[in-house]
Amino acid sequence: MAIGNPGFVVGVRKDEAARNPIKTFVSRYFYLCMGLAMAGLVVWGFSRTVDHNLFHASPPRPSLLWMHGAAFSTWVVFFILQATLVRTRNMHQQGVDAFLSIPFTDMIAFGTCVALAIYWRRKPEYHRRLLFIASCQLMDAAVGRFDYIFNNNLFFPVLDLLIVLGMLRDWWVDGRVHKIYLYALPPLIVTQAFAVYLWRLDPGWWQKITHAILVG
Repeated sequence: MAIGNPGFVVGVRKDEAARNPIKTFVSRYFYLCMGLAMAGLVVWGFSRTVDHNLFHASPPRPSLLWMHGAAFSTWVVFFILQATLVRTRNMHQQGVDAFLSIPFTDMIAFGTCVALAIYWRRKPEYHRRLLFIASCQLMDAAVGRFDYIFNNNLFFPVLDLLIVLGMLRDWWVDGRVHKIYLYALPPLIVTQAFAVYLWRLDPGWWQKITHAILVG
């Protein structure tokens, strides 16, 4: 296999980009544009029904539905913000590459819980608790704004305490903790601990992955 000249390859790519500005734009701004398009679609679609189905619904909707809507909206905003920061290279915090383990963990936990909630949508006792856990997982962006919590890696334990409140509710109201919590919380804690390990210690293999993601 022949080994090409790296400088020549880079020069060719620059020439191709100059000849095809549309391709260059799509390569650089696709995710940002799609995030904005998704936000527009959400606003357009839900504006047709959200007033009488949520804000002024009769009977009033349960608080869990409000949490679900807030978590979904936060996710769309987060996606746009992340794409914007990466695209503009506006990342001032040292070690921001390693910090990707935290939002990745949020995405995995949130996506898994929501997917299972959809799968068990005909089982309200499963569905509502999975959506509650998913919503709690997205709160680290809020609690992480407190310096002490952030600097001491306590944002995940705070989220887990919110989930524990759900467990205490079950114990108080139903006399037992629902098995969804017993199955979900231990692997969630392990995943969170691993995410903090990747962020704080930033092993070499993780550096390669984050560099490939951010540089593209």
